[in-house]
Amino acid sequence: MKQMLLVVAVLLALGVTGVIAETPMGIHAAYVRGGDMDNDSFGAGAQLTGIESENASVELAWTWFQDDRGDTEADCHVIAITATYALPIPTTAEFYLGVGGGYYIVNASVKSDSDLSVSVDDEIGWHACGGVRLPMSLTTTLFSEYRHSEVSLDAKLKSGGAVIESSSVGFDHDMVRVGLDFTF
Repeated sequence: MKQMLLVVAVLLALGVTGVIAETPMGIHAAYVRGGDMDNDSFGAGAQLTGIESENASVELAWTWFQDDRGDTEADCHVIAITATYALPIPTTAEFYLGVGGGYYIVNASVKSDSDLSVSVDDEIGWHACGGVRLPMSLTTTLFSEYRHSEVSLDAKLKSGGAVIESSSVGFDHDMVRVGLDFTF
């Protein structure tokens, strides 16, 4: 939670000082579910959007969520870059599609046995998304997005520092993000 607040504070400070003036930035909540996750999860994050043209944009986002898999739990941080294209539909709402990649940082731990530990390598994955942006005012936009992500994580189970099991774990998941973008 402290990391998310720090990221939001830095983005807001940059926007207010004019370093990235008129660049949409904001916060979002995330609901994460997937066949590879034992439980649904809620998370949060922040994003910064660069407008490239009238219909195309690039978003840099950070999202945090937790994955609880029985005896192991993990804090997941995803730093994603997404290229989006707004569909040319004449309406107040803006519908868009996007593709991108993400850098996954997973800090895992074993809950049941203090002698066991889990080591997960950081990995790069990909995602595809679709969503809608709805202007609320001249400086505030509400958005909602569905995102499907696929990544394979290399994990090692250790006992007393010695590797006792090593495997590649699929971490494919679906995410619904809802948030606000602000333009300063």
